[in-house]
Amino acid sequence: GEEAVVSTQSTGMHEDKKTIKEVLKQANFEVEPDTSYEKFHSIISASDKTRGIDKGNIKLHFLSLLEKAEAREKEAQRAEERKLRRKEAAFKHMLKDANPPITAEDEWSKIKSRFEKDPAYVAFSDDDKSRSKLFKDFAASLEPESNSDDYSEKHKKKRHKKEKKHKHRAKRSPSYDMTGSSDEDRKKKQKKTEEPSDEEKEDNKRKEKKSKKKSKKKKKEKN
Repeated sequence: GEEAVVSTQSTGMHEDKKTIKEVLKQANFEVEPDTSYEKFHSIISASDKTRGIDKGNIKLHFLSLLEKAEAREKEAQRAEERKLRRKEAAFKHMLKDANPPITAEDEWSKIKSRFEKDPAYVAFSDDDKSRSKLFKDFAASLEPESNSDDYSEKHKKKRHKKEKKHKHRAKRSPSYDMTGSSDEDRKKKQKKTEEPSDEEKEDNKRKEKKSKKKSKKKKKEKN
């Protein structure tokens, strides 16, 4: 019993949805994010086709269409933002690749004629406000020309200090000398030089025996 009621209800809802769609199409009416329910209802109730439709179903269908409209608008906004970011990136790239290069002292009004034929410039059509802002941001990121020498000097000094520090550390380091060998390696080397090898020990023993024999012979000869 209950299942039959549910299925007839869903079939009824489906039919209502179909009818509402047809009426909206005939009226050439599309639900937008700012469409009011009153406006929607006046369009639907103006048709004879929708006379038997339940008011609750009309409201549900309206809310469903409104949700879709809002989702479409959000997606359109995101697409616009992506498009704008691409345009801005292309414009900055154009400024970066400028030849002769742009300096922090340049003024947009004086140099913009250099770029007027560039697609990245044209993409902003008559929106020079955006171009000017992007140029200002780009120019602000450049080092002022007058300070550029000081800047490189400062950079050199900083690097020199860093290099000095590293050298100093290398000298001070107790476990490493400049060749990179550790204390242990050096101790092993010292031991090797202090301790004779087995062959050397044998040699020394033979020499000792020989010298002892010689001294005994000399003693006998004396006697």
